[in-house]
Amino acid sequence: MNSMDEINALESSIASSGQKALALWIQNQQSLTPSSHRAFFRQRLSPRAVESYIYGIPGPKACMNNARFRRFAFTYKDVEMSRSANTHVADSTGMPLTPMKIETVDVAGVNHYAIKFGDQVRTVLPNPLQYEDMYGSTVSLPDGSYTICNLDEFVGDNSGNVLEEGGGVADGKGDGATATENIKNSGQQVRDYDRNACNEKCGSSDAKFIRGGNPEVILPEGFDTTTLSWVDLSSLTSTEIVNINSERTHDASWLLQKDLDTCLDANGDEFPDPAGLAYTDLFSYGRGKYNLDKPIFAKLPGVSKWALHDFRTQFKANTPENPLEDGGGTAMKAAARSGDNDDGNPNTDLVVRCSNVPRNIFNEGQCRISYHEDACQSTPLPDPNDSYRIKMNDPGTSLETTWKYLPSYAGPDNGGVVVCGSDNEVAPIPTEDDHFDVTNRKMESNSIDAFAQKSNVWVEVVLGAQDQLCQRLAFGLSKIFATSTETNTDSGNSETNIAVYDNFVNSCFSTYKEVVTRASFNQEMAEQLTFIHSKAVHLEWHIRGKLAWPDENYGRENLQLHNIGLVKLHDDGTPVLNQYGRKEANYDQKHIFEASKIWTSFGASRRRANYEDLDRATTSYLDPIQINEVRGRDWLPK
Repeated sequence: MNSMDEINALESSIASSGQKALALWIQNQQSLTPSSHRAFFRQRLSPRAVESYIYGIPGPKACMNNARFRRFAFTYKDVEMSRSANTHVADSTGMPLTPMKIETVDVAGVNHYAIKFGDQVRTVLPNPLQYEDMYGSTVSLPDGSYTICNLDEFVGDNSGNVLEEGGGVADGKGDGATATENIKNSGQQVRDYDRNACNEKCGSSDAKFIRGGNPEVILPEGFDTTTLSWVDLSSLTSTEIVNINSERTHDASWLLQKDLDTCLDANGDEFPDPAGLAYTDLFSYGRGKYNLDKPIFAKLPGVSKWALHDFRTQFKANTPENPLEDGGGTAMKAAARSGDNDDGNPNTDLVVRCSNVPRNIFNEGQCRISYHEDACQSTPLPDPNDSYRIKMNDPGTSLETTWKYLPSYAGPDNGGVVVCGSDNEVAPIPTEDDHFDVTNRKMESNSIDAFAQKSNVWVEVVLGAQDQLCQRLAFGLSKIFATSTETNTDSGNSETNIAVYDNFVNSCFSTYKEVVTRASFNQEMAEQLTFIHSKAVHLEWHIRGKLAWPDENYGRENLQLHNIGLVKLHDDGTPVLNQYGRKEANYDQKHIFEASKIWTSFGASRRRANYEDLDRATTSYLDPIQINEVRGRDWLPK
């Protein structure tokens, strides 16, 4: 039953049974589990990956359950690597950053056209790519290097307007009858392109519209596949490899539903470890080394149907009830590289962060001791030499080392590591495909609209969830608390901001104290109402010799907006008046000063992996704030 049907059913019940029906509906609503907006986002979060990154490692391997394959040659990641995302032109010289290359090749005595990205084959076509020139003539694209400016992520073309012509017979020819009919050329719809729009994307006045759009992945009979990495999936059943997201990709996305018997490709070589994927040099901002990894082809069931392995960033379930047993340490170690951190050891450069959630007031009751040998912790170990300071704001200067997050007391023969989870940090649903994406400044991604993603999640959940009462209460609570996702540093992110709203969803049927606690311990609230890093009077006076008061912003706003309000009220909402007929204040400056002492010495939690955050930051915009400097805390009675 959808939301509107439920509303209509409730109206009918009230009309026939009176207020008892409403009471029963409320009781039923309170029994439902709140529909988390963050969980909805994460369940549909399977972003394409070309490298291991802060969030996690790509995968799974082409031989493993839930491996994905696509039948189109290029993705939007290729667009960004080819033309760059910040500048419309490819680079200052006008040459492609990572070019699409066309090479004429001989296949069994017949000319074919190898379409490459960088130097890696993506497809081998029987006919050349063609475009329409400014005079309307169809021209074959010659061998050479090209910048990919834009594309659709399915086989074929969906850009431009479909050309229509009178046609009484559905033959794609447009035979002059009165009814309109889509004109087709070799089975593809003929479209009228917006040349100016495409020229703008390419930063050029001579953009070429490729007829047929995104090429199909093809390896023709007789092509030498010994130089490629490929796997034969043609004998799998319809339940062992399934088509997903068919409406969006036109049957071009496939999902493996079993582990294969071997992780060797058809040529006897082992599939590469996805954690080792590395598009960019670790020490460059954005467009570093273009060491693209070798693509993996798959032969699908059907006649000459081929696809490419489609890596995705792997987000894991890491909830308070079931935290990651290794805290994400296995992925962190697998992605570690050798580079410039100067510790003298190989493969210790931190690429993927630890996923272990710091213990806090919301999860500490469900944290557990893990004896996994790779268990990590998000708070770094002390550095006795203070030589590896965090400089992730500019990855070109220094990288952290993994050993700072891998304590020596991990493992079955040691004391173990405390592992904790985070509310609604669920795993993606494999069949949901890539509805949402994450920020990646190294890719300079502008292909996603974080604000649209947040809005879409809200609309989908609020209109479609069964727990309508909870969703309405959460919306009301969100209008009371002064937290805006528009003004904070991470406003361009999706998940961290969605989690702010989730505070009200998670506590929709809780006490108001719980609501205030969740809102107050949120990093965005602490930053926006400025009590983050506020210090006690004694610290400023005794250590720094300054007379400075704690930040009073949140102490005042919390009293005024979130709690008792400015003036005393009667039960009917009218103001209480004193003997002079004036409104009585609920608090004065001394109360504000005392309240501000409560919010001293709080700081952000450490940045970790397994969720989307401001990717250049070393602190978390998701996990609750913590007391991070004992001496800065005001410990006196309030």
